[in-house]
Amino acid sequence: MADNPSLVAEPGAAQSPQPSEHSIEQRRLITRIKRVVRRHTSGGIRELAVELETGSVRLRGRCNSFYCKQMAQQAAMNFLPGETIVNEIEVTRVPR
Repeated sequence: MADNPSLVAEPGAAQSPQPSEHSIEQRRLITRIKRVVRRHTSGGIRELAVELETGSVRLRGRCNSFYCKQMAQQAAMNFLPGETIVNEIEVTRVPR
């Protein structure tokens, strides 16, 4: 283990885990999905969150119409054909 400097902590230093390639790729995919959804909804989803789960992608956030919610789902489906999209975006009105 001493031959691998990333696994050896200096005395008194907190050891931080190295991000795995898998988690980096997941973060990149989440960023790309968010970008596609924002583009297709013209930024209509507030507090957009994307979660990758085994066998599915979960969308969360808020928007003003069911049309916008459907556009978000369609954008994700087109970007990830064959994946299950779980759309938990809430349709709420913004107070004026």
